[in-house]
Amino acid sequence: MFDAKKANAGWKPGDDSVIENPKLGCKVVHVMWVSPEGDKVLYDQAIRAEKGGGVFLPVDEKGRVGLKKVWRPQTNDQEAYARNFPNINLSELGRFSYEIPRGFPKMRESGHEAAIREAKEETESVVVSARNLGRFCDNTAFSPHLTDFVVGQIDMSRSSGLTADQNDQLMKGVEWFTWEELIELRKEGKLYCCFTLSALAIIKMEYPELLK
Repeated sequence: MFDAKKANAGWKPGDDSVIENPKLGCKVVHVMWVSPEGDKVLYDQAIRAEKGGGVFLPVDEKGRVGLKKVWRPQTNDQEAYARNFPNINLSELGRFSYEIPRGFPKMRESGHEAAIREAKEETESVVVSARNLGRFCDNTAFSPHLTDFVVGQIDMSRSSGLTADQNDQLMKGVEWFTWEELIELRKEGKLYCCFTLSALAIIKMEYPELLK
């Protein structure tokens, strides 16, 4: 039997309305803003505060995009999920997603540096070039931090000497897709990660020459 207490994932109660995980560098905070008079609630949300990591969009010499097939705790039936909410069975969640490498920064590591390291670890290949696309927010209502977006080429024939950490062991290899194949992947419901879709949109708008 799995014992969550013995596993010690790192989550613990913090001060006031905070749940935090120092291992991941993440805090979930309840924030309430009130009017200057103190008689009206203007904003009432749960904030997921992180240092801010990085995502990396891999492109090969043929202009194809590299994605990893990842298991995520997502619903397979949004209509049923919404209809039954909040009485949902979390054990029924589970769906594969095609995504670009991403992750939290390590100590004294910038979001840009984290994006490049994650690309090396998750593809186990050498990053040949890297271009910063800017910083973006995954959810402006719940995330006060920004994530660095990076695009670059990787050489799958050369090993980086790095491997993914324990949290990424379900990720096995990179699959390469043309733009037409990406469109089909989205239509099939397998490409729904907003980080990935946002990075693809930026590339298509600002650097279309990368997708030959």
